[in-house]
Amino acid sequence: MLVYSGDSKKVRWCVMETWKRSKRLGMAVAGNTPTASFLTKIGKMQSAGCRLCRIAREARGESTDGLAAETHSHISSAGCEGMATTVKAAHLSIWRLLYDSMHAAQKSKSKLKFVTLDKEGNMSMLWRQEEFLRLCSKKIWRRRHRIKR
Repeated sequence: MLVYSGDSKKVRWCVMETWKRSKRLGMAVAGNTPTASFLTKIGKMQSAGCRLCRIAREARGESTDGLAAETHSHISSAGCEGMATTVKAAHLSIWRLLYDSMHAAQKSKSKLKFVTLDKEGNMSMLWRQEEFLRLCSKKIWRRRHRIKR
């Protein structure tokens, strides 16, 4: 509860401290940690560069200049050099689960065929299979998708 005692600076300070406390509590409950971008913004760090990217580059012996800003979206993307393998593994695991579930739910009378059940594929890999090349040639695919070669 906030009571105005005549000193407006004191009232503003109380409101600000309450807001800061509730923000920290909210971050703790959500499991969010402050990122380098946030810590730089409030003056607690000198650089907003991603700490995970810096560690990955130092391990490879590369320069740490031009690091991406450390934000929650950067860390959870494959663009973060320190998290790339973990993010890609999680993505592929989820994709495999969805793909297998769709294949298992497919009815026997269906004319649809899952062509890459065993591994991830792309168009170049599919064109190596004779039956797929008859269904969709490279020329038709490029014309359809306006790919110049």
